[in-house]
Amino acid sequence: MNVPAVTNQKLWTWLWKPFLIAAAFLALYPNILRPGISWGDDWAMYVAHARNFVTGHPYLDTGFLYSKLTAASSPTSCPPGYPFLLSLVYRVKGLDFEALKMVSWTSTALALFVIGWFFRARLGDRWALVVMLTLGGSVVFLDEMDILQSDTVCVVLVYAFFLVHRWLLDRRWDRQRPLIAAVLVLIPVMLATFTRIASLPMAGALILDDFARRRRPTWFSAAFACGFVTLFLWASRTFPGGLSYADQLHVDLRVQMSNAWAYLKWASYVWIDSFSGLLRYISFAVFTASAGVAFYRRVRQGPTILEFFFVLHMAMLVAYPAGAGLRYMLPVIPLYCAYAIEGILPLTGNRIVAVATTALLLAVPAGNLLYANRSPIRDGPNAPGFQALVTEVRRSTSADDRFLLWKPRAFALFSGRSAGFYVRTDDTRVFWSDVAGRRIQYVIRHKDDPEDQRWLEPKLRQSPERFELKYENPEFALYAVR
Repeated sequence: MNVPAVTNQKLWTWLWKPFLIAAAFLALYPNILRPGISWGDDWAMYVAHARNFVTGHPYLDTGFLYSKLTAASSPTSCPPGYPFLLSLVYRVKGLDFEALKMVSWTSTALALFVIGWFFRARLGDRWALVVMLTLGGSVVFLDEMDILQSDTVCVVLVYAFFLVHRWLLDRRWDRQRPLIAAVLVLIPVMLATFTRIASLPMAGALILDDFARRRRPTWFSAAFACGFVTLFLWASRTFPGGLSYADQLHVDLRVQMSNAWAYLKWASYVWIDSFSGLLRYISFAVFTASAGVAFYRRVRQGPTILEFFFVLHMAMLVAYPAGAGLRYMLPVIPLYCAYAIEGILPLTGNRIVAVATTALLLAVPAGNLLYANRSPIRDGPNAPGFQALVTEVRRSTSADDRFLLWKPRAFALFSGRSAGFYVRTDDTRVFWSDVAGRRIQYVIRHKDDPEDQRWLEPKLRQSPERFELKYENPEFALYAVR
């Protein structure tokens, strides 16, 4: 459906609507946060980097012990963009998770505003606002409130990139001022490089879109490509630990097929609601079919930068061998919702269809916001068992001792000790070679963790003479390596 172009005056007159919606979510999110933080310990490395920004310590001084054998679990470090934002809060509040979450809910509200602004031209005023409301109350975005991750910051940059790109095309700067246009569109792309790896499909989508529109290489795409490659290589080499991401790359068709299935399944999470599971699957079936129709129409008419980005981003996620994650989909979830609405738009001339579509889209956020789980997160590093373990480690071990466990980055942050992931292997020779190579003195077992039960406990049973129990509580056991 073609939406008439709007003047700047109309745009600025309209922008107060998405601004008010984003402001409402900004006020609402802190009141539905769950106190505490979960076990997933990517956040611990972000916080450690933020602490180093504040204290002046080396960026890589996080206490994390990297190994190529465990590269799939974590690189040596994280890109500095999100830790820098966290450092602004850490400088004032220190290790206060509820205060640090301010970055999460602020960036989510800003992402909603940019998304609404961008989709206005594609969907029209009303449906752009509906997309904002649907996403703002979806489980996919609400889950970002309780963790410290860079995903919503990345969403802000992706849709700011789309806005800048559209602004340049509307003014024909890609043809009339190609070098200036290339520099302007490089800014959000490079900011994304320092936040998440989404800059790769952003760059690829722009180059493919330019070629599809002009049917030949242009000064605009050539200048952009040269600038991106140069800056990306510079960032990879100068940013501490950037090249360690390459250690995660390998081809494993079983993993890629598993990833593809996982992402298809996770698309239904957008429609999870607190009323009934049936509504989720009805919404998923209706809107996924609608999105598929809209995507097909767009490709038939001539794909744009959005279609190229959607395909490239999802291809990157499916190919990524270090595992899948719902949050990695966040940059394309708004596109999925927009396609879903776009596929139904031809039918919304019928008032009943328009009302039913709006009601179905808004039932999800309404239920989730009304029945949001506000109970504290109890299974995480703030749990008494973990804190007791940390206290014992600080009391009975030296600052130079090294540890292996399944959540090493959170342990390093709380304990001040160096720690790494153990190698997940059935080959005991590989396991013990890694222990010797990283000069490990202690191993920690989390008794309820499935990963420890699968990979670590067999080593304890096979070689009990090599482990000396030093401390134990109902949740954890600390062993000295002999």
